[in-house]
Amino acid sequence: MAYAFMCLATANPGLTSAGIVVELENHNNGAGNAGGAQGTIFTGSMLTQEQNWYSSIASYFSNNPYVWFGTDNEPSETDANGQNDPAALSAWQQTTYNTIRNAGNNAPIMLESTSWGVGGTDVGYNASDYSGMHNVIWDQHYYGWLSGYSTDQNTNTNTLDSIVSEDQAIKGADGTMPVIIGEYGNSTDGVDIDPNATQVINAVQSAVMNGTAAGSVAWVWGTGNPGDGLLTGNGGLSSYGQQVAASIAAEAAASPSSPPSTPTPPPTTVTPSADDTVVKAGSTAAITDASGNKWTIVNGVVDENGKAAGYSANVAEIAYVKGAVWQENAAGLWWSWNGTTWPGNGTSTSPLPVTTPTVTPDTIVVSAGGTATPATAPSTVSGDTFSLTSAGVTNAALGATPTFVQFLGAAGVNVTGGSAPAIVSASDGTNSFTARAGYMDVTGGAGADAYNFTAQSDVLSVEDFSAAKGDTLNVASSLQAGMQTLTDGNNTLLVFSNGGLIDLHGVTAAPTIHWT
Repeated sequence: MAYAFMCLATANPGLTSAGIVVELENHNNGAGNAGGAQGTIFTGSMLTQEQNWYSSIASYFSNNPYVWFGTDNEPSETDANGQNDPAALSAWQQTTYNTIRNAGNNAPIMLESTSWGVGGTDVGYNASDYSGMHNVIWDQHYYGWLSGYSTDQNTNTNTLDSIVSEDQAIKGADGTMPVIIGEYGNSTDGVDIDPNATQVINAVQSAVMNGTAAGSVAWVWGTGNPGDGLLTGNGGLSSYGQQVAASIAAEAAASPSSPPSTPTPPPTTVTPSADDTVVKAGSTAAITDASGNKWTIVNGVVDENGKAAGYSANVAEIAYVKGAVWQENAAGLWWSWNGTTWPGNGTSTSPLPVTTPTVTPDTIVVSAGGTATPATAPSTVSGDTFSLTSAGVTNAALGATPTFVQFLGAAGVNVTGGSAPAIVSASDGTNSFTARAGYMDVTGGAGADAYNFTAQSDVLSVEDFSAAKGDTLNVASSLQAGMQTLTDGNNTLLVFSNGGLIDLHGVTAAPTIHWT
């Protein structure tokens, strides 16, 4: 799950900049990816693992309105004792909803509906579990078997309309929930074409165009597959793909071509940000340039007016200097925006005026929620706890709030990660960093640093690991079996059987691992 999370974080900025909504949901129902209400309702360790995954991605994408979420795909109504228990399924979906919302994410959540045909939709669901949910959508799947494979168009259309009506009998906190046909296709089993494939596609198009459904998503099961295959083996549209494309075009043509005209507002006076304004990663603050454009950092990417400004990644801060917008990445390199892109290979020279640091050795700077707070141990800032050993070394226990923590001094630190993502850097000294359940990105000090990965660790990303200066990598011996090493010649990934991984930037081959 950790490696998949890293892939999502890398790929999503390009989709967001194109205005494409991505819905993330768990497709493992305890019976592989089979779907069809197989498997069992999650409890125990399976539920904990799933909810940890939802919490991580919900926290990471909490400021991205183009990332939506869905509950477990085509879930089972069977409990761990083999009994049919739809109410337990409702409780499972409520748990997923609460996990996402408790991570600070208010994006739409699609709730999987279970239907066995007209009169058999969401039977036994506990309506009260949904009554307090905001910004939720029913996710209804529709295939030919639900109408008994009838080739009569009216039968297929009426079947879908009735199922949608049954979905909407269960209300959310905002009233009647919209319904999106989250899956439909020309094949129930993904191989054989259903005899009523065309009637199913027409029924879905009709439901969207007449407002019964809020939207639809065609299912694709492999390139060139005869069943649910949108593309031919040569990359062109299959006959099914052509039907779906025609439906999308018809729905677009039926939509208003432009919004109603509104009076032109009077011109506004732009007040740009002050010179040398800085916004750090993790802050929701914005820089306003002389043209009124708003510059922010979202998921490590620079946005201009809510859309990605060219290509950027791992952005640590943006600055407004003498009328120009600059960005610095986690490697300490700066680029200036030229109106269309960030040209060049970056410079290590900051455009900001040189100032004499006012901090003293062993000073801690914690950035959380857009606020940078200097502190000295002992103290607690944004849920992160700091204490001093008798030798003057700082012990840091990170908490459940995403933070950016800087340690300024040469006495050394011992950092233990928390349950939330954290970016940690040390300016000097000999230090120790231990990853826990939350993602932790570390830039160590000038001395020999120890990086520790336990059986409870999730993701440890090290920006400057160097065996030459005495850095060591200590990993729980229980993770030795099944470890995989991946390298692209520039970076090395160590992937473990518990789903955790270590990402060593600039390391071309796996270093010596000390198994503990």
